[in-house]
Amino acid sequence: MKKTIEECLKNKKTANFSFDADNTDKFRTGYVCAYNDEYIIIASMSKRGLYDGFILYKMQDLFQIDTDNEYSKKIHRLYDLKNQKHPDFPESDGDPLKTLLNFASEKKYVVSLCLEDSYVCGYIKDFDDIHISVDVIDDYGKADGSAVVKISEIKNIFCDSYLEQDAKLLYAAKNRINGRTIKGIKAVGRSRGRKRRNTRKS
Repeated sequence: MKKTIEECLKNKKTANFSFDADNTDKFRTGYVCAYNDEYIIIASMSKRGLYDGFILYKMQDLFQIDTDNEYSKKIHRLYDLKNQKHPDFPESDGDPLKTLLNFASEKKYVVSLCLEDSYVCGYIKDFDDIHISVDVIDDYGKADGSAVVKISEIKNIFCDSYLEQDAKLLYAAKNRINGRTIKGIKAVGRSRGRKRRNTRKS
């Protein structure tokens, strides 16, 4: 499988990536941005061939890659016809997770850290080898304090997918004053932020 992953990385080859062995009809379409023995990052494309951010998965959950099939060819064709483009993803230096977190922080992308039964959405505040600190945004675009998540508990990370893009738009709209947007997250007491029930599809 690593040979196929390397081909998808080197050539930005669009493929279908399956991470749910119990549901073979469920997959993610896109190309590989980075990987190591622990993680893989997919530049995701929506069912309509639109830019859909970046998603980090655990390599152990990847069980199938389909290339050169009609569906992935269709999505790739739509992606080109609609003039879609992912921002250039930096070289990972062997650590896709840290690369993604730095990338999201520098680009000011909203991320969703997905746990087993919940997720935390917001801006990366800080991180180390054990924890990620997030300035949380709720479902309505309001600042909702901060949260600290253990990296070991994270199943996957969505970065600038359509849901995160919507959260960012709502947040910006709520913080716009006289046509100018306030930068950064407004502090909300000493809240740790609420973890929401994980209804996201991998």
